[in-house]
Amino acid sequence: MKLFWIYLFSICDIAGIWEFNQKRAEFDLCKKLPWEDIQLKFAEKVLFTQKYWIIKTFIKQQYPKIAERPSAPLHVSVLNHIKKMCLNFDLNSLSVDYQCPIDSLQVKVIEKVEVIAKVNSIELREECFKVEVNTFIEYGQLLRDAFIRYWTEKNKSGTKMKFELQDTFEIKKRLVTWNGNNFGTIKNNQGRKLNDFEIGASSKYDGI
Repeated sequence: MKLFWIYLFSICDIAGIWEFNQKRAEFDLCKKLPWEDIQLKFAEKVLFTQKYWIIKTFIKQQYPKIAERPSAPLHVSVLNHIKKMCLNFDLNSLSVDYQCPIDSLQVKVIEKVEVIAKVNSIELREECFKVEVNTFIEYGQLLRDAFIRYWTEKNKSGTKMKFELQDTFEIKKRLVTWNGNNFGTIKNNQGRKLNDFEIGASSKYDGI
């Protein structure tokens, strides 16, 4: 764990943000990493999103004078980067937190990660899966809902979901395949896929 913490500090950007890359990290460290254990271990120190890992205390440690000199060129660059990533920065506590504006989903955070760190129940894992899938807003809501229903089906013992039983599962690539195969879509009489607006506006599909 200590080795990965050092690695995270060395590979993150100027604001303590790392674009999550499992293969790169395991290649750099020459070992397969226990990602679930790492997330639980660092739940209080790191904000986890679908795409980024954000070290909460990085700025406090690296730029202790940022509150006194926010207009310094380096500090301006750091603060602008934080704003661009849709993060909140408290100049008093020198801590980073997140926001999720309605008009910007650059960073979609899995909320209440502190709870997940304490209770890794299947209900919470399912909720995290839903949140992650719904960050891919380029796909319609109906398609995402169908994708979620399919992959969160539980095994007989109720301890694992279908996506957890796969050898590998990358949501982004699975969604590409799902969309390409027209799973979870509705078509009109001519075979054209209908978007969410068309489905919602058409009485033909009331009750779907």
